[in-house]
Parts: sequence; structure tokens; C-alpha cells
Amino acid sequence: MKEHQQKSAYLPILIVLLWIVVAAPAIAAGLVDVDYKALVSRSDLVYLQPASRRGHGHPIGNGVMGTQVWTTDNSLEFQVNRTDLFAANNEHSGKYGDWRDENGTDICGACARISVGVGGPVFRGDGEFRQCLNIYDARDVIQANNFNAQIFVASNRDLMVLQIDDQREEPKPIRIKLYMWEPPVIENGPHTASYM
Repeated sequence: MKEHQQKSAYLPILIVLLWIVVAAPAIAAGLVDVDYKALVSRSDLVYLQPASRRGHGHPIGNGVMGTQVWTTDNSLEFQVNRTDLFAANNEHSGKYGDWRDENGTDICGACARISVGVGGPVFRGDGEFRQCLNIYDARDVIQANNFNAQIFVASNRDLMVLQIDDQREEPKPIRIKLYMWEPPVIENGPHTASYM
């Protein structure tokens, strides 16, 4: 009887070993075949109407340089930022000035604003509109009334790429305006910040 109990005590161990040898590699193979794009894309941020203000746009960037992406009725808008930009020092509010825009949004790190005029009220929100921050591909895609734009920031340099596909019946000229966010020279005691 004792001998039978000893043999049956080994049975669970044998089953576990068999499972490790046969089933575990099959499960691991299944885990390797995960569709990561589909999994990550479940977290995409999609707007079906234009953001009501700049602070509600989509952020894209590479960890050092980035931009906020939003639209007005007639334009694509970008606030270009860098993590290492301070006009006075890292105390960007208080005694060194209040680095906020007209709506009270903190703009510390803001280098410039880029406005891309598209020649008409494409993004008014009264027709087709879709803005999708695609997390897997790290790009923002805007589609509105036969006008498409894709924006991404290069992963290894300060480079923002904008691709426009204007499929309107009568495509309009694209006009790009670059605005300096702050004055060209800011002095604070012995410290001077200036554009080169």
C-alpha cells in the first residue's frame, strides 16, 4: 500500500513536468504572436469634433521636442515645445514672470507657434471631422471634408513632419506662419536668453 501511495505521489509531479515540456512552449508561442498594433491601438485618442481650445489638442513628441496639435476653422495649429527651454530659469512663474498665454495655459518650454492655413473653413466641425492620435505609430491624423493631414515627430532628432493630402474639389493654397512665442531677447539679471 505504501508503495502505491508513493507512486501516486509522483503522479502530480509527472503531470506538471509533462505540462512544462509540452503545453508551456505552446502557450509561450501564442504569447509571442500577440498583435501589438491592435493591442496598443485600443488606447488611441479620437476626436469626432475639433478641440474647443488649444490646451485640448493632441500632444505628440519624442521626449525632448514635441507639439500640441489642434485646429481652428481654417488652419492646423502647433505649439512647438522643448523640455530644456527656460526663458529665465526653471522657475517660470512668480518673480521671473508669468509664462502663460491669453487663456491662462502654462507655456513654459514653448518655442514657437506654427499656423498652417488651409484656405477655407475645413475644420469647422459642421461636416466630416476626425482627429486620431495613433499611439502605436506615434502620429496624429486629421481628416475633415476631403482634407487629410498626418503629423509626427522624429524619434531621434528635432524634426516635425507634416503631410497634407488636399482632396477638395478645388484645392486651396497652403500658407504657413511661424510665430516666435516670446521676445527675441529676454534678460533677467545676469542671464540672457536669446534666439540665434
